[in-house]
Amino acid sequence: MFFLSVANTGVAQEVPLAPLAFYGNSYYNWPINYIYLNCEVDASCTTILIYRGETQNNLTLIAALDAPFGVVVSGVPDSDYYPSGDYIYVDRDVEIGHTYFYQVSAGGLSDIIEVYHASPAPGATAPSPPQNVIASGGNGQITIAWDAPEDGGSMITEFILYRRILPALTPNSNVNMKSVSLGQTSTSYVDTDIENQQIYYYMICAKNAMGYGNTSVEVSTMASDAYALPSAPRSLQVIIGENHNDITWNAPADNGGSTILYYNIYRGTAEGQEVFYQKVRNVQNFTDTNIVAGQDYFYTVSAINGVGEGPQSKVTDANGIPGFTYGIMIIATLLALLMVGATKKLRN
Repeated sequence: MFFLSVANTGVAQEVPLAPLAFYGNSYYNWPINYIYLNCEVDASCTTILIYRGETQNNLTLIAALDAPFGVVVSGVPDSDYYPSGDYIYVDRDVEIGHTYFYQVSAGGLSDIIEVYHASPAPGATAPSPPQNVIASGGNGQITIAWDAPEDGGSMITEFILYRRILPALTPNSNVNMKSVSLGQTSTSYVDTDIENQQIYYYMICAKNAMGYGNTSVEVSTMASDAYALPSAPRSLQVIIGENHNDITWNAPADNGGSTILYYNIYRGTAEGQEVFYQKVRNVQNFTDTNIVAGQDYFYTVSAINGVGEGPQSKVTDANGIPGFTYGIMIIATLLALLMVGATKKLRN
């Protein structure tokens, strides 16, 4: 991909070259607020120029970046915090309630983008605790998974994982406690800095512009080389509904000694051609709404624990005409009632 030709006017010249993808995100993280900028550049690019203004026609140069781009800086006091290595620049010279226009050049100019720097919603609070936290051990690793909490009206910017060797209510439990900062969209973490046969305790909390929320419930497990993959889920069934297929199953007879974290659902339109379709948390049901009436679908399900993914269950198919099943039943019932009524009249 290429940029249009360089100019410091904020207006791209008429040169038939496609601009690179360029976008920005507004963040408020009390007491600091900033705008993250990112763009996709060709591998040969060595310099990126960033322009900014409060109108589209008055852009000025605010930064010149040399390759490599998007270097993550973390754990350093007073340093920029990048939620992703893809972000190339953090603009901290911004004010709440203002709109800013940006343009980048990597040998030519991108399109101009507009970013409104908003404050958190009135009445925003810190996030609630992460939910449904599960820890599952493998060999030399432990996987922790959770569901994102309510954000309190302000976007979650970070998850923090806390690990201890003693449970929270044990004296001296904070000795050797470890914390790990995770990205804003994280819902799982694999801890490899562990020893087999040692029990570890984990808690998660979320952070937004208003601060840190309360920690989740504490979960515990250990790693072991004795753990194995889970067996296949049992009793897989599919029920055709009104414009959807309801899939249910039972947990594996053997979880391999390690807690089940997820289930993988596979789907195909022919038996033996099922491909990965959806991952779900440790539940035993799924509603498939992405279907076409009259099309047969075949499903299998596998379980995942801290060791990995086990074998798939036996194929179960959903056939018939989704979306018409109930209508046919109603019509058949009405016809039966009419026939009964007609029979009674003839007898009279």
